[in-house]
Amino acid sequence: MELAGEVIGRLALFQSIGWVPGNDLAYLARKLYLQFKIVSLTFSISAFEPPPV
Repeated sequence: MELAGEVIGRLALFQSIGWVPGNDLAYLARKLYLQFKIVSLTFSISAFEPPPV
């Protein structure tokens, strides 16, 4: 999750400088954040799965 926050922060910095369009940036940042969130959720769920019998 820290990596996702860092990526979003850097993209926001680029946007403030004017390197990338705002709408595309918001979409990409949200997409990246949700992907990291889903991956970390999947790992936390699989960590608590009982071992196969």
